[in-house]
Amino acid sequence: MKVSFETEGSCAKRIDLEIEGGKIVTCEFIGGTPGNPEVIAALAEGMEVTEAIKCLRNFACNGDASCPGRLALALEEALGK
Repeated sequence: MKVSFETEGSCAKRIDLEIEGGKIVTCEFIGGTPGNPEVIAALAEGMEVTEAIKCLRNFACNGDASCPGRLALALEEALGK
Protein backbone atom coordinates (compact mmCIF):
# COMPACT_ATOMS: atom_id res chain seq x y z
CA MET A 1 0.00 0.00 0.00
CA LYS A 2 1.33 3.44 -0.91
CA VAL A 3 0.45 6.39 1.30
CA SER A 4 1.19 10.12 1.15
CA PHE A 5 0.84 12.09 4.36
CA GLU A 6 0.72 15.92 4.34
CA THR A 7 2.55 17.15 7.43
CA GLU A 8 1.96 20.20 9.63
CA GLY A 9 4.45 21.84 11.94
CA SER A 10 7.60 20.10 10.70
CA CYS A 11 10.11 21.09 8.02
CA ALA A 12 9.08 18.28 5.66
CA LYS A 13 5.86 19.02 3.79
CA ARG A 14 4.92 15.43 2.96
CA ILE A 15 5.92 11.86 3.78
CA ASP A 16 5.55 9.18 1.11
CA LEU A 17 5.37 5.60 2.38
CA GLU A 18 5.03 2.12 1.02
CA ILE A 19 3.87 -0.54 3.47
CA GLU A 20 3.69 -4.26 2.75
CA GLY A 21 2.89 -7.05 5.19
CA GLY A 22 3.02 -4.71 8.18
CA LYS A 23 6.52 -3.46 7.33
CA ILE A 24 7.77 -0.15 5.97
CA VAL A 25 9.19 -0.83 2.50
CA THR A 26 10.01 2.75 1.51
CA CYS A 27 9.89 6.06 3.33
CA GLU A 28 10.66 9.47 1.85
CA PHE A 29 10.38 12.92 3.41
CA ILE A 30 9.50 15.57 0.83
CA GLY A 31 10.67 19.14 1.41
CA GLY A 32 12.41 20.48 4.47
CA THR A 33 16.00 20.06 5.50
CA PRO A 34 18.20 17.18 4.41
CA GLY A 35 20.03 15.04 6.93
CA ASN A 36 17.92 13.85 9.84
CA PRO A 37 14.83 13.02 7.75
CA GLU A 38 17.01 10.93 5.42
CA VAL A 39 18.48 9.04 8.39
CA ILE A 40 15.04 8.53 9.95
CA ALA A 41 13.70 7.18 6.64
CA ALA A 42 16.67 4.83 6.19
CA LEU A 43 16.27 3.47 9.73
CA ALA A 44 12.49 3.07 9.37
CA GLU A 45 12.68 1.07 6.15
CA GLY A 46 12.32 -2.62 6.98
CA MET A 47 10.79 -1.97 10.43
CA GLU A 48 7.44 -3.30 11.56
CA VAL A 49 4.95 -0.42 11.42
CA THR A 50 3.81 -0.87 15.03
CA GLU A 51 7.40 -0.92 16.32
CA ALA A 52 8.29 2.19 14.30
CA ILE A 53 5.30 4.05 15.78
CA LYS A 54 6.45 3.21 19.32
CA CYS A 55 10.03 4.32 18.59
CA LEU A 56 9.20 7.56 16.77
CA ARG A 57 6.16 8.96 18.55
CA ASN A 58 7.49 11.31 21.24
CA PHE A 59 10.26 13.45 19.74
CA ALA A 60 10.09 17.24 19.63
CA CYS A 61 12.06 19.48 17.30
CA ASN A 62 10.02 22.41 16.03
CA GLY A 63 7.83 23.11 19.07
CA ASP A 64 5.97 19.86 19.64
CA ALA A 65 6.34 18.70 16.01
CA SER A 66 9.19 16.67 14.55
CA CYS A 67 9.96 14.51 11.52
CA PRO A 68 9.95 11.31 13.63
CA GLY A 69 6.67 12.33 15.27
CA ARG A 70 5.07 13.14 11.93
CA LEU A 71 6.22 9.78 10.55
CA ALA A 72 4.55 8.08 13.54
CA LEU A 73 1.31 9.97 12.76
CA ALA A 74 1.53 8.99 9.09
CA LEU A 75 1.99 5.34 10.05
CA GLU A 76 -0.94 5.48 12.48
CA GLU A 77 -3.09 7.00 9.75
CA ALA A 78 -2.03 4.25 7.34
CA LEU A 79 -3.10 1.65 9.92
CA GLY A 80 -6.44 3.42 10.33
CA LYS A 81 -5.92 4.38 13.98
